[in-house]
Amino acid sequence: MNFKPYPMLRYLFLLIAGMLLSECYSPGAMILPAGLLTAVFIFIPALLLKNQTGLKASLFVWVLLLGWWMADRSDQRKDQRHFLNRDPFSDYLVHISSLSERKPASYKCLAEVKAVRNEGHWRPATGKTILYFAGNTRTRPSFGDIFLIRGMPDPIDAPRNQYDFDYKAYQQRRNVFTQQFLKEGDFLLLGSKQFRPLFEFAGYLSTYSDTIFRKYLGSAREVGVAEALVAGMRTDLDQEIITAYSVSGAIHVLSVSGMHVGILFLVINWLIRMVAPEKEKKPATVAIVILLLWIYALYTGLSPSACRATLMFSLIQFGYAIKREGNSYNIIAFSAFVLLLVNPSWLFDVGFQLSYLAVLGIIMLYGPISRLLEIKNKGLRWIWEISVVSFSAQLFTFPLALYYFHQFPTYFLLANPVVAILATPLLPLGLLLILLSPIPSIALILGKALGFLTALLNEFLIWTKGLPMASYGGINISIPELGLLYLFIAALISFFRGQGIIALKVSAGAVVLLTILMVLDLRQQLGRREITIHYIPGSSAISLIHGRAAFCLAPDSLLKDQNFYPFRLKGYYDHNGIMIRKERPVGRDGGEFTDPGSGKTIVWIMNSLPEVNPEAEIYLISGDAVRSLDMFQHYKGRIVLDGSNRKRTINRFKQQAEQLGLDLISLRENGSVTISLNAED
Repeated sequence: MNFKPYPMLRYLFLLIAGMLLSECYSPGAMILPAGLLTAVFIFIPALLLKNQTGLKASLFVWVLLLGWWMADRSDQRKDQRHFLNRDPFSDYLVHISSLSERKPASYKCLAEVKAVRNEGHWRPATGKTILYFAGNTRTRPSFGDIFLIRGMPDPIDAPRNQYDFDYKAYQQRRNVFTQQFLKEGDFLLLGSKQFRPLFEFAGYLSTYSDTIFRKYLGSAREVGVAEALVAGMRTDLDQEIITAYSVSGAIHVLSVSGMHVGILFLVINWLIRMVAPEKEKKPATVAIVILLLWIYALYTGLSPSACRATLMFSLIQFGYAIKREGNSYNIIAFSAFVLLLVNPSWLFDVGFQLSYLAVLGIIMLYGPISRLLEIKNKGLRWIWEISVVSFSAQLFTFPLALYYFHQFPTYFLLANPVVAILATPLLPLGLLLILLSPIPSIALILGKALGFLTALLNEFLIWTKGLPMASYGGINISIPELGLLYLFIAALISFFRGQGIIALKVSAGAVVLLTILMVLDLRQQLGRREITIHYIPGSSAISLIHGRAAFCLAPDSLLKDQNFYPFRLKGYYDHNGIMIRKERPVGRDGGEFTDPGSGKTIVWIMNSLPEVNPEAEIYLISGDAVRSLDMFQHYKGRIVLDGSNRKRTINRFKQQAEQLGLDLISLRENGSVTISLNAED
């Protein structure tokens, strides 16, 4: 690829390279000497000799060093004032820096630590922590509240089940490393102080929007989707709706991104042309448009995808005003460059990655593909163009989506044109409802229209989810396979753009290598035989894996919980390429279960212990059902304590097991347990 017309792409790649370098090596004090050496030995001689190559080389090195330095300094733990670097403390002072999020039994919020108390002395501190206020407390935290918190926050736990979502790593990217659960008496509200007025105002708008949507929309499901689509709030979405949108390939609608900002951008410019066309390109008008876009981004929480879209449309608006049509590749590269300087951790944000890949796909493929068909009918032409946009974005994002989410939406080309038709008016309707809510008669009409369209969109996607083979799941690809997929796509596009037979050979080679790797993966998956006992807080579940089929044993209440599979099993099943999934409820007394393939037995004790079966492979104990391990003194198998046993029971059994020489594992401490049933193991 010739990078000469796209200078920002070169600088972006160098910035990203520097940031990736910081993942492996901390620059420490190397940055300043490296920058000075570059200046002395490359930049100054090149400047004196007027050598353009030398000047560019020094600039490239500086951008690389900039990325390395910015990524390294973004880790707030390296600040000596961070509360994690302070001596152990008894109390700490926090300022609530987010809206409180309602959880089933608590209120969750983010807080910034301002000071810590050690041995009676207060010392200034920095850093962020997550706080959970028990739902039965009399205090609900609000943005700007100042609290005295007793005790020290706890580190966020690493995932305890294989291939679970790593919440700890996710929060670490946001510079949040701890959390604390608070009950009445663990905190004292000292007062409230204005804190980041813009964010506080955005928080007020979010709260107000929630009130308006709940007042004028029909059901909780419509409220949840409207809040996500208009305001970027996803706390009220139920799991069935999330699954329906995900399976249909329309999950992007529930996160504020380019589509949402683009709709707002078009509506604002259309209104300007209608009201004052002569002022369309005036500096004041351009400034107002850009300001409104950023107010909307702030209102929706300044997510990476919203910032990307807002910055890009701001650049487009600015270029339109000065009568300069910018290069699309340079615009997206510049926006990514700026946003990564602001927040280097966004480089690892899935939404940020998918957002830029989707835009890149649309820029590269929309024009050539849309010109393949000449459709005169405006309605059909619009549907064709929407389908091309969807295909272009999907082609560039589906390899990464497979890597992260392990499924492919089969009917995305069917769903997305309908989603575009229904979702396009939802954003302006939602914003109008919020703005005109003081006028009840108009708000009622807008609420009915918004509720009807939202319900229609939900029902269509639930119907799409119910179609045969609506989603092909259980796909697990490695990083080499991900790279080969993108190599195949890039080579194929190059071939159709006239790059010759070499591009076709490269694409064919990528397919051959990809096929070999996938066959090896499939062979490994089909030969897998194992038993896994999953850690579930307050409960447990057992998976019997036979090739690409899984048989799950769990209490009936757990199997009926709509969050059980997506949050506790899906990651593990996707990694194993599970295509067939069956479930069996376990009674309140537990029972004895034999794996039909290996003949190995698991005894699950939930109530009382029958006579010990010495042939059983595993004894799983739940709910403090066993008082003593003395009866196991001659047992040679493995004893597993699940997440429903109390800590004191676990500690007592650990001591007893050590005395008796028993093989005992606590899921609460060790996480899930997997036992291979393959003969060679």
